Amino acid sequence: QGGGRESVLWIPSWVELHGFVVIGVSVGRGCRGVRMADGGILSIDETVKKLRGTFKSQKTKPYEWRKAQLQAMLQMMQDNEEELRESVATEMRKPKLEVKMTEFSTIRNAIKHALKNLKSWMKPVPVSTDIVQFPSTAKIINEPLGVVLVFGAWNFPLNLCFVPLVDALAAGNCVVVKPSELAPKASATVKKFLEKYLDPEAFAVIEGGADVAEELLKQKFDHIFYTGSERVGRIVYEAAAKQLTSVTLELGGKSPAFVDESANFETTARRLLFGKHINSGQICIAADYALVTKGAMEPLRAALLDAYHHFYPKGEAAKDETTHLVHQRHTDRLLAMLNEDEKVRGEIVVGGQYDRDSNWIAPTVFYNTKPEARMMQDEIFGPLL
Repeated sequence: QGGGRESVLWIPSWVELHGFVVIGVSVGRGCRGVRMADGGILSIDETVKKLRGTFKSQKTKPYEWRKAQLQAMLQMMQDNEEELRESVATEMRKPKLEVKMTEFSTIRNAIKHALKNLKSWMKPVPVSTDIVQFPSTAKIINEPLGVVLVFGAWNFPLNLCFVPLVDALAAGNCVVVKPSELAPKASATVKKFLEKYLDPEAFAVIEGGADVAEELLKQKFDHIFYTGSERVGRIVYEAAAKQLTSVTLELGGKSPAFVDESANFETTARRLLFGKHINSGQICIAADYALVTKGAMEPLRAALLDAYHHFYPKGEAAKDETTHLVHQRHTDRLLAMLNEDEKVRGEIVVGGQYDRDSNWIAPTVFYNTKPEARMMQDEIFGPLL
């Protein structure tokens, strides 16, 4: 305490109490779980059971514990900003400003919002009762669910692990975090720092691929956060239904923009283009395609050209100005859309440059794309509009 402000940092001391502390994760053939300081390994099943035991002890329920975890996360962000930023920036060559905006700002705001509102969220809320219940009184008490599973995603590997984690910890839950294996450097950094700052009796990071995710889904959790594709979302939902587990699914899809003559074309064009610039369109809230009335076609086309040259004054996007794509398979999928027959794909208004070897495609706008085009069959999830 100093300067009129209180600062709390969670210092792990469970090694004296229990003889071990979580120091890492080992995932491989015949070895999937959490490695302990004494050399032993907790399997996924044992890890979930340990967290459930912690939850049943009611350790995570008090306000002080929740506050300490949130403040520890905030301290973690401050202490390790450069290493966290580098782990994301090198993964898909994200510009540092973009990392700051889409990862750090969002995470810090989520933590500060939870700290500011935590006491009010935990307070019972009185509600009125029917005459049948007279003279009773009633109130709603928000209770933690139990053990929560968070599936992170590769496109925002810090944000989509940390923000659901903030929510789960603020609610007083124990948490298992499974980062995306498609962002391995970020995944390792997430594990390294979360295990250093958070209470290991109530928290675990488990890395791995689809086989590990499948094994996790066999466990009984009390809530699951998942961000990703509709296909995998259905798998998660089906597995959760077998356990009657509630879920939060944040999925993609083909998000259209509608543009007519009443639009502010300059603003519209910049917003459409920005959605394909940020993270190279690998973001589910970017407009996937635009439905434009005939009277708005030419004004929007001209505004998109102006916006493109405003974004990229050299006349075209450079490889160091935009995020690269996650891997070769995703690049090839998008190049199949880009290189489709022009009669179906449509005319390229602006953009079109690419470098397959470095998994990079410039933000590209097409005009008069046919409904049967590859781009219209599935979510694009890339810098094509």
